[in-house]
This record gives sequence, structure tokens and C-alpha cells, in this order.
Amino acid sequence: MSTTSVFLHPLAILNITDQYTRALYKKYTGRLVGALIGIQSGRNIEIFTTLEIAFDPNTHLIDTDTLDKQKNFATKVLPAFGANPMYEVVGWYSVGKDMKP
Repeated sequence: MSTTSVFLHPLAILNITDQYTRALYKKYTGRLVGALIGIQSGRNIEIFTTLEIAFDPNTHLIDTDTLDKQKNFATKVLPAFGANPMYEVVGWYSVGKDMKP
């Protein structure tokens, strides 16, 4: 039997809590969405950081223009910090007050 191993780096947790804290400060109560960036090798997943994704609560769609800008920014910035070129989107997250599945 094969098991799945997930390692969540502190930076990813910090990014998500920062996004949530900024939303609380702005009194935004909608859903917050983001992408988990890392490496997957077989059943082992390592999550290094996150990208916030603009989400429209009325249409339940993500803003693809903003996402493209964030992806372009990330591809320029992450290598400057010694990031692995093998990074990819390995998942997503969603947080907010009074969320339902």
C-alpha cells in the first residue's frame, strides 16, 4: 500500500493567513481563493508558497487577467530567490467566514 506525504512550508501558511487578515481588516467577508505552489513527485507533495487568486463572489469565477499577471510575476520573482524551476500548481485553497462546502 502506498501512502501520500504532504509537507506544508511555513511560508504558505503565512501567505494564507496574511490574505485572510487583510480581508478582515478591509471588512471583506467573501471567499478567498488561492493556488498552492510546490512540487509533486509521485505521491509526495511539497507546498512552498501560494498565489492569491481574485475571486468574484457574484459569478463564482476567478479573474483570469489578475491570475495571468500573478503567474508572470511569480515566474520572474521565484527564480530570483533560488526557487526550483519545477514548481507547479499542486492544489488550491479557499478560506472565509461562514463558508459552506
